[in-house]
Amino acid sequence: MEISSETHRLDLDDAGTIVVYPLQKRQLHVSEYRDGRLIRNEVEASPDAAMAQLLTAVNSKPLFAANWAGGTSWNIDLDCGFQRWNGLKTQAQVRIALKRCGFSQSEIKTVINAAKREENSHVRRYW
Repeated sequence: MEISSETHRLDLDDAGTIVVYPLQKRQLHVSEYRDGRLIRNEVEASPDAAMAQLLTAVNSKPLFAANWAGGTSWNIDLDCGFQRWNGLKTQAQVRIALKRCGFSQSEIKTVINAAKREENSHVRRYW
């Protein structure tokens, strides 16, 4: 199952994993300081080869993934910039996250019910 909002895309795989990707690709923001003063703060229009490769890798990773852990608990794998956070969140917190990603209440209900049909407590790591 795949659903898109104005800002995000959601995939529900066969194992019951909800995976959310931002539609807008991440960009490299450069801030440069000289003598304690900000002299440059902009998006890098043409990053060098190493940064371009890094951006390609980062853009292939989801914003977060969620697996039902039973009851009202969900295993979460969350993108925190260049780190990821793994742990448990409540179903209410998963609903709030999906709402903030622009999905409707009916889409959220459909996805959560479908994900809970698959009993899979495995946390998938994308990083």
